[in-house]
Amino acid sequence: DITVIEEYPIHENPWGIAWDGLYVWIGSSNGNAYGYDLAGNLVSHRDRSGQLLALPQPAPQQAQ
Repeated sequence: DITVIEEYPIHENPWGIAWDGLYVWIGSSNGNAYGYDLAGNLVSHRDRSGQLLALPQPAPQQAQ
């Protein structure tokens, strides 16, 4: 049996999934790739040629 622990909304027409150690990458049927952090936030979007379409937002600075 499979138990669903979390669900997150993602882009339409997902196709494939990969993990690079930092982000979960999910492709789309049109060849684009979307990078999500583990909180489910979209942090990167690349077209089929690898061109970056949406830059990740910088992480907030922590007080020292």
